[in-house]
Amino acid sequence: DRSKYFNSKQRANLVEFKSIKHKLLFLNCKKILTSFNSVSIISPFGDMPLKWYSDITDYEVIYLQHGILHANLPLLYSKERANVNKIVVSSEFEIKNFKEIYNFKEKDLIPTGMPRFDSIDMSKKHENRILFSPSWRKNLIGDYVNNTRDLFEDKFLASPFFNRINEFLNSEKLAELLEKYDLTLDFKNHPIFSPYDHCFTIKNPRVNIMNETVEMQKYALMITDYSSIVFDFVYLHRPIIYFV
Repeated sequence: DRSKYFNSKQRANLVEFKSIKHKLLFLNCKKILTSFNSVSIISPFGDMPLKWYSDITDYEVIYLQHGILHANLPLLYSKERANVNKIVVSSEFEIKNFKEIYNFKEKDLIPTGMPRFDSIDMSKKHENRILFSPSWRKNLIGDYVNNTRDLFEDKFLASPFFNRINEFLNSEKLAELLEKYDLTLDFKNHPIFSPYDHCFTIKNPRVNIMNETVEMQKYALMITDYSSIVFDFVYLHRPIIYFV
């Protein structure tokens, strides 16, 4: 539903993915700005066919990221694997990380900061709520096919990832603590894992599965594993618990 994200004036400038117009613009563009570095997401021709157009394309891919890279993920983001030319970074730590671990040059890094932090209201008082938001796992969901990921639901349901989280959300100890301290826990699955939301069965009325976007400043505490969403809470100076 495009009306949810764009007004009528903005929609006039939208181009349908994989349309003829998209393909023509892609072949003639000079810059591609993207928050994901997968070729299948940015190319209207798909991943493999793109090599046949390499002699008539001359674009630079600028990877915006969608968080702060703090984990050690050279298999995904090293210079020879990432399929990007430049990367937007938010911290001195990232600059050092990309240069020393990922083999990027300083000229490849664009230190702009994280614009989404500008919208966080630092003066807003938190509610009695906890946010639990783990990252996703590449082995539990398929690659993109027609801009939608293949689901491995049976594999997901059998995974320690699902079972430990589901067990935690339904634990009697958690229920007792939430009741004792008058707290609510909101479980926000990673957007890539949102098709699996229905797999979780929650019996505790103080535990919710969140489908919509969450406001970080509403929460007194965050629980996560290694998701870069943790930096929103670093920015808010609020406590963090790691659940691995």
